[in-house]
Order: sequence, then structure tokens, then C-alpha cells
Amino acid sequence: MTYAGLRGYNDPNTNRRENMGEKTEYGIKQVGERFYPVIVDKEAGGHYEINNAMTGGVLSYNNAEAAEKYIERAKEKEGGDS
Repeated sequence: MTYAGLRGYNDPNTNRRENMGEKTEYGIKQVGERFYPVIVDKEAGGHYEINNAMTGGVLSYNNAEAAEKYIERAKEKEGGDS
């Protein structure tokens, strides 16, 4: 399985990829004009989409910057819980 659709995971043209060790690794999946923040599971060779608690659907944004801000907030929250 390839991750060509995941920005920030293995895209050589971006610097968003982070090796986080045992911490959660995030990426952004683009489908059409929507951007989906996802949790990457390298061991399973896939990713998990994040549910939107307000709508019951999958969390998505209409621009990459908003998805990146979500990931930054998630990383900050994860770091604060340690």
C-alpha cells in the first residue's frame, strides 16, 4: 500500500513528516477538494480517519491549512497529557 494521498507522511516535497517514535503520527489525506486529518498506522500499513463528534461523520476541511491547524492542536494536546 502506498501513501501518495497522505500529505506529510512520505511526500518528498513537504517537510511536514515527523518521526514521533511511539507518539501518534498524523497525516493529511486529500480526496478531491477535501482534506482529512488522519492517524497513520505504519505497522498496519494504513490510516484511521478521525470522527467529527459534532456531526457523527468524518472530520474534513476544505483547505489544507485548516487540517494542519487541527493536527497541530492534536499534537499539543497529546504533548500536554504526557
